[in-house]
Amino acid sequence: MAFTMKKLPNNNVNADTPAINFDFKVFITFVFKLLIFVLHIVFTSQYAIEGSCIMTGRLPGSQLSG
Repeated sequence: MAFTMKKLPNNNVNADTPAINFDFKVFITFVFKLLIFVLHIVFTSQYAIEGSCIMTGRLPGSQLSG
């Protein structure tokens, strides 16, 4: 919403298309980084649960104990 409000005082047709293309690229890169970040959090949390289970010698909670 912010980029449309910034681009409205300019020429509507000419300034609209590059703004949409630019923000589309930024949005795609943001979604891609967010997806990698979420996958990183999920994998590191699983490895952290396994690592704490190995280091402490007990099962952390009812997830792995069944």
